[in-house]
Parts: sequence; C-alpha cells; structure tokens
Amino acid sequence: MPNSQTLIQRIRRLFREWHCSSILVAATLSATFAVGTAMTFAQQEAESEGVTVADIRIEGNETIPESVILQKIQSQPQRPISERLIREDKRSLMSTRWFFSVTERLDETPDGLILVFTVHERPIVQRVQFIINREPSVLNKMNMSPVKEKHLKAWTGLKAGSPFDHVANQEAVRRIEQEYHDKGYYFVKVELVKGSKPGEREVVFRINEGPKVQVKERTFEGNKFWNDGDLRKNLISKEAFLVFGGLYNPDTLPSDIEAVKQYYRGVGYFDVEVTGVPMFSEDKSDVNLHFTVKEGRRYTVREIRFQGNSIIATNKLKGESKLKAGEKFNSYPLSKDVTRMLGYYGEMGHYFASVNPVPQFTEQEGVVDLVFEIDEDRPRYVRDVNVTYDGDYPHTKQTVVLDRIQVQPGDIANPKLIRRGRSRLNGSGLFEPGIAFEVTPVEPEQSSFAQTAVSRTWRGQSPANAPDDWTQQFAIETQRSAVESTEIGSEWSEVIFVDPLRDEIAAVEKESFSDETVK
Repeated sequence: MPNSQTLIQRIRRLFREWHCSSILVAATLSATFAVGTAMTFAQQEAESEGVTVADIRIEGNETIPESVILQKIQSQPQRPISERLIREDKRSLMSTRWFFSVTERLDETPDGLILVFTVHERPIVQRVQFIINREPSVLNKMNMSPVKEKHLKAWTGLKAGSPFDHVANQEAVRRIEQEYHDKGYYFVKVELVKGSKPGEREVVFRINEGPKVQVKERTFEGNKFWNDGDLRKNLISKEAFLVFGGLYNPDTLPSDIEAVKQYYRGVGYFDVEVTGVPMFSEDKSDVNLHFTVKEGRRYTVREIRFQGNSIIATNKLKGESKLKAGEKFNSYPLSKDVTRMLGYYGEMGHYFASVNPVPQFTEQEGVVDLVFEIDEDRPRYVRDVNVTYDGDYPHTKQTVVLDRIQVQPGDIANPKLIRRGRSRLNGSGLFEPGIAFEVTPVEPEQSSFAQTAVSRTWRGQSPANAPDDWTQQFAIETQRSAVESTEIGSEWSEVIFVDPLRDEIAAVEKESFSDETVK
C-alpha cells in the first residue's frame, strides 16, 4: 500500500504538469483519506476481537477444584478473548465469595498463549453445628412450634461449603438472638464456640434458649382519672391467654408508655409522667408490665380563638361548640367541633380545608388557650369520574359504579357526598371487599386535560411527572390533620391537583379486585 504522503506529492506534481482542475484534486484526496479511515476502523475491529488462547488454567486454589472454578467463567480455549471478557470473568469469580482476590496473566508457550487466573481462596466452612439447650418449663414443653435447626440455618445462611468469615459468624450470633427475641425468648444466650478465629474451619453455636416469656399482667399505679381497664385498651402489649399469645417484647414498652401519656393528654393532663418496668416471675417465664402514673394538673381552656377564617364567620364556627371556654380540656368534644367546622367547608366545596386545634400554654399554671388554625382552601368541583377494574378482560359496565356513587362531573366536591357514594358502593354487595377510592386533584402547571389523563396513576401512586411542590405536601398534612383530629378522610386516600381551566378535582373510583359477580 503506497504511503499517503507520497500519493499527495505525486498528485501535486501531476497537477502542476497537467493543470488539472481543483475538483479532481479534491476527489482524489477524499478517496485517499477514505481508504486510510477504512484501514483504521478495520484495525480497531480486529483489536476488539482479542486473541485466541490455547488453554485456560487456575493457580492458587487449595480446596476448590479447578473444574468447579472454570465453570464460573465464560472464556474458553481456542476461542477469541478480550479485556472485557476477562473483566467479566474476574467479576463472576469474585461474586462467588470464594476468593479474596483474582488476578490474570498471559503466558507465552510453544503451544500458544495460556490464560492463567491466580486466585487467593477464602477459607471454606467444613461443618456447621447448633447445640440447643432448652428450658424444661411447662410452656416450652407445650410449644407447638419450637425453633428448629433449619430455622437457624436460614437465619445465618451458613452451611458446609460456604465461605468462612469469622466476622460474619459474629454477626450470625446477633441475628440468632434477635430472632429468638421476636419469638418471645427474652433470656436467650448464644455463644460462638468455634468459628471466631480466622484459622478455624468449623462453626459451632451453643444456644441456651431460656424460658419463653409471656405477659401475665399489666398493672397501673397512681392513676385516678382513668381506671386500669381504660388504660389497658391503649397498650400495644397484650396479656397471654393460657399458653397462647402475649409474647413479651421489650421494644413495645416505650410505645406503651407513650400511649398512656397521649390518653391522658387528650383530657387535659399535659404534664402527666408515666414510667414502666417489667417484673419477671421466679422462673422468668411470666412478666408483669407495671406502669406508674403521675397525673399532675388537668388544664382548663381559658379562651378559644380562630385564625385564618374569612369565608365563614367566627360566630358561626363558635356556634354549637361542644367544648367551651372555662371547661376542662377534652379532645372528645373538641373532635366533634372540628368535624362540624369541616362540614361547613365541605358543603361549600372546600374539599381540602383543614382545621387544626392547637393548645397554647399561658403564664397561668393549669390554663391553656385553644387556637383553631384554619386553612379554608377554595371551592372544588368534580371534573371526571373514572372507573377501572382489575383483570385483563373486565365485563362490568362503568355505569354499574356511576349509578351508585351519584357523583357527576360539574358537582361541587362535597366530602360527605363522596364518602356516602363510596359507602353505597361498598354496601352494594356487587364486588369483593377492597375498593380503592382516590380523589386526585389536577395541578395548575398541567397544560391540558389530555396531559392530566395520561399522567394519572392508579395504585395509590403519584403521577410520574407530578411536581413535588407545596400542594402535595399540603395534601398529606391536611389528611393527617383530619384523621388525627376528626377521623374524616380516614376511609380513602386523597392527593391534590388543581385544574388549569377551573378549580376542579377528579373523583376517581377504582375497583382493585375482580368483578366476578357482576354480569
């Protein structure tokens, strides 16, 4: 192949002698450079194909047979290999967790190139044993589902032939203890007899299960306003019935304490103090959860104020109030008042209005002011009512649902009417339980109805391109406030969007079940 520079020089000489046109010169140069470029691409393609090796060998393996290791790689003798293929083989070998490291090299021999993988083996577990010592208690003898060795193996992931890791063996001790605690064995002790040293190859656990602990009693001391029965129904920890249920879980004790505090705060005991301690029986198979209560002073409502209301007058919001100034604070009549206020806004279509009662402490001991923080929202209207059915080939008409919910496009979005439509549909008996009911607002940023319809999703998820702005956060906070204070909104999930053409919402009705009974 002549040199490209020589060809150019010859072309220039011919041009001077024969006065060829510049078009001819340009065409010849282009053809020359095209040939050179094709050669470059061909060389790159040849290099990407790699080289062919005569054999592939493994070095450094002590316990794992070479044949087993070779099954994990893709490179084969007498076939082209490349750097990419070698990297994938090394990654595959490391993923087995058999080796600390894997390196490669190419050896030249009279028979050809030899690809050699040098491995540094991890130690392999030769034997796994669990020595279980069980308490001879009555409860343990009656245990119908004791912890078996197969459970222990599943928790630890250890078996003969698996990689030996003394650090992972220590983690397995904590995992076994945690699993036993979840099953009620609070006093379990797990010891790693063998397997804690790098040079060992056997893993042996000694497990002293101890008694299976059940909650026998839940007692209270210092409570005057609430009796023991009232407080017990708020606890997460439950008492055992004979030998069934009531497993002791120490992690629930802080939640039980907080539940008792919240129950007292709901009636105005804002300074209440509660402590709880477990008291075990002599054989430690039973426990009494004992709570000590210091009730403190019950607070009185001095003044009731409203903030944020402009559409509904304060006198109307105050009218027919269950909780009045001068009375003891009580969340039960307070929730009735919040429900009544939300009803006013719901009748006007302010679907996402929120009323949050906030007690404000005063300088006077035992006295609070109650402030209703109101977000009135704005009127909302139903834009669409969409019905979807689970299953590949649903045969139920959408009118079956639409006739029962009695909510139509253009109607004002009244939470009470929408909730009533959902109750009618659930009580119709036409579908299986589990109807998913969603109210989906449409954001002003969305430019058209078509975009809104495409972006809507169905399984309680947000639209794929919905902006993460204050509106979504507001919806979440509004729903949480309604659930906690008034129980409104607890029957369905709500997400807020605003329509760009008018302040409308889309009431979405979905059956997340098969419509087997409707023809």
